[in-house]
Amino acid sequence: MAELKAYIGASAFRSRRVLDFFRAALAYVAAAFVGMLAGAISSDGRLSVVAIFAGLIAAGAVALNRKALVWFVIVGGIVAVGVAQLYLPGSKYLRYIIPLASLVLVLHGMLLLED
Repeated sequence: MAELKAYIGASAFRSRRVLDFFRAALAYVAAAFVGMLAGAISSDGRLSVVAIFAGLIAAGAVALNRKALVWFVIVGGIVAVGVAQLYLPGSKYLRYIIPLASLVLVLHGMLLLED
């Protein structure tokens, strides 16, 4: 019986190592794909498309970190949206970004409650 427990433990350790390897490999492949996509988009030469892509990358980085997301909602809700509506009335879509970020913050909080 002891040999069976040792075999099962070694098998679980081996499968965890394999899973960690594939997770790291997937992260590298995703980073390479995003890098190639960024190169293709930036070679197009349209500044608006490049800015949208950079904004999506930054939004993904902020959405993965709870502290950065909290500060983005606070500073964005108070400062950025107010100043943008005052001086840039044409940026009407900016006021929709902060509520979406606060929705992601609520989802982070719900995931935190499960831990």
